[in-house]
Amino acid sequence: MWVLVSAWLLIFSGFDICVVWCDLRYRKVPNRLLIAGFGVQALWLLANGFFVLSLPTAWGVVVATHWSIALATAGIVFVVLFPLWRFRAMGAGDVKFAALLGFCMGPVGLLQAFIVGSLVAGVHSVLYFVQREVPWLLGPLGRHPVTRATPYAAYLALGVLLGVVWQLADGQPWLLRLA
Repeated sequence: MWVLVSAWLLIFSGFDICVVWCDLRYRKVPNRLLIAGFGVQALWLLANGFFVLSLPTAWGVVVATHWSIALATAGIVFVVLFPLWRFRAMGAGDVKFAALLGFCMGPVGLLQAFIVGSLVAGVHSVLYFVQREVPWLLGPLGRHPVTRATPYAAYLALGVLLGVVWQLADGQPWLLRLA
């Protein structure tokens, strides 16, 4: 059982690293990468359905283990974020990646990713604003342009990676530590 969980974590972390690289480098999240992530998670859910993998309680909170939770979370995320894409406040890859994270992680893991991702994206946005409006405040950093498009999928993936590392080190999600 631990072999499957470790394999899932390794694949999922590698997937998130690929998303970070693609979104920071090209400002796009390839559909092929998202489809591969969906396929791996679907295999995980099928394995969980056949073998009834019992995860430790804390891991069950962060990893979606049932189709109903995975699909419901992904659907809710897509419905909530779709208008942001429609009105050009968010990229399509960001919306699809967030829905995939809901499919893979369930609500608690997704909330952790959204908290960290939004904080880092906020710093990116503030730096963009400061560089555009008052470049002298940044000094030498003001000479390096901050691009307008916020790579939100990369920041969400960084939040996921932080959550996985925290959980490996501590044994439970950091969000539950706050409660």
